[in-house]
Amino acid sequence: MDAIFFLFSFLILGFIIHTLYKGIIEKKKNDKAPILRIPVVVVEKRVITSTSTNRDN
Repeated sequence: MDAIFFLFSFLILGFIIHTLYKGIIEKKKNDKAPILRIPVVVVEKRVITSTSTNRDN
């Protein structure tokens, strides 16, 4: 029983460390990327939105 708890704890800790590491790497990559300044024109604004996922049509 102790071995299972140790293995489970080790896996959870490994997952947390891996997630943090990937987040730090992604942030560094985003910080090094150039800032793009592209002129845009807004042509339409969505007024009515639907959040329903039930589609019985």
